[in-house]
Amino acid sequence: MHITVINSNIINLLWILAFSLLVNAKRKVRRASKEPNGPISN
Repeated sequence: MHITVINSNIINLLWILAFSLLVNAKRKVRRASKEPNGPISN
């Protein structure tokens, strides 16, 4: 039973990390898009 609780906590942390990474990536893309020679992703 304890394993399932730990796994759920880890999954929640991974979701938070993934969401924060997506937000940071979007901010970087916005900054790069303003630059003429910025990198183009997707």
